[in-house]
Amino acid sequence: MNQVAAANRCQPTSIARSALFAALLIGWCWNPSTITCFAQESPTAPSTSELNDEPVKSLWRFRCVGRTNLETTVIRLGDVAEPIGVPTDVWTRLRGGVIGLIPVGQGRARIERDRLAEAVARSEGTDQPIEWIGPDMIEVSLRKQHPPSQSLAGPSPLQRLGDRLAPRPSSVQKVSAPNKSSPGISASLASTRSPVRQSTNGSAPTSMPVADPPSPHVVSRLESWIRMSVQRQNPELMKHYDVQLASSPENLAGFTQLQSAGGIMHTSFREAVLPPHEPSEQSTPIRRAIMVTGRGVDGPIDAQVVLQLKPHPMVVAPKMPLRRGHRIRVEDLTWVPVPEDQQRDDYSSDVDDFIGKEIVGLARQDAPLSVSAVAPPVLIHRGDQIELRVVGGGVRVTTMAKALDDGHLSQLIEVETAEPRRRMVARVAASGLAEIVTRSPRVR
Repeated sequence: MNQVAAANRCQPTSIARSALFAALLIGWCWNPSTITCFAQESPTAPSTSELNDEPVKSLWRFRCVGRTNLETTVIRLGDVAEPIGVPTDVWTRLRGGVIGLIPVGQGRARIERDRLAEAVARSEGTDQPIEWIGPDMIEVSLRKQHPPSQSLAGPSPLQRLGDRLAPRPSSVQKVSAPNKSSPGISASLASTRSPVRQSTNGSAPTSMPVADPPSPHVVSRLESWIRMSVQRQNPELMKHYDVQLASSPENLAGFTQLQSAGGIMHTSFREAVLPPHEPSEQSTPIRRAIMVTGRGVDGPIDAQVVLQLKPHPMVVAPKMPLRRGHRIRVEDLTWVPVPEDQQRDDYSSDVDDFIGKEIVGLARQDAPLSVSAVAPPVLIHRGDQIELRVVGGGVRVTTMAKALDDGHLSQLIEVETAEPRRRMVARVAASGLAEIVTRSPRVR
């Protein structure tokens, strides 16, 4: 009974302890600040500033002209199209792009509008949407050139270059005496507002400034630029020719126009130039005129210069790689050009020096074949059992022998007979055959 009463007294105490422990545990773990709302927030709409950050592609428009007249044979994008809504810096780059050339002797050309779109894509490389307005076909005519006394089109490129290089006149110009050919020009030269460019009309031809000829340093620089441009645009043709600029008054005039250029943008031959394929087609140096387009400060500069093309010597080369021991045939050979500074004494342009001979050196495709890389074919090899023929006095004796050396046709080699074993010198007569020629006996 005492034990049961003691157990009943301890039971409320244990219950109270358990409740207190549970309350402490709940108070330690539960923190109102850590309670978060598990409801998913609705996505926020993008702000107006984020939408404005996306690039918006503007529409470029070009208006094609129906007909136009040019002073040069080079047709550019700025001559046949006008921009509408195109940035100024972009149009500055595009307007100088070459579209084509007016054929020599015809004086006119027709250009489709699709070629203009190709020129814009090639020059700018942009994916901007472009809208073309105007006719689908453009007619370009070459303006007839008149003498300076009857020209109304304005100054020539050489005169404009002289105006740009000449020093600017002061605000007030004084003329001591009027010119006889233009008595009223002295009054028009005096100006107090702004400097006036000198007249280019035919009434006063002596008043046009002429640009000084370029210095040797400028000429050397222009020659280097022109050669590099020609070689870059005609790589296959320039493998056959040495490009030099001819010494002529026409080239001096062209250099005078190009002396202010900062580079060469385009070169084109006025006549077709075909490379030679055989040494017989080579001739003296030829002269060809080319149109040169330079990069000027105020825009493209067009000029014409004359090139002197000197053909490179042609030498024999194999059409395909040839192995050692290969006997050369006619269909194995061709000709390749080699510059004069790369010529060697063992190069040859005559195929007869190689036909029928055997390759003993290096023979690569389209590489010059040297005479030292070939040799007469070996008809007898060392260790071969050959037929030995002894001829003399109308008697011919044949026996078997062993070759002790390699030999080609008509070469002397050493042989050894079988019975009896004797060594002697014989001449190679054919493949597997050697001969010994003796003198006929003389009767005294």
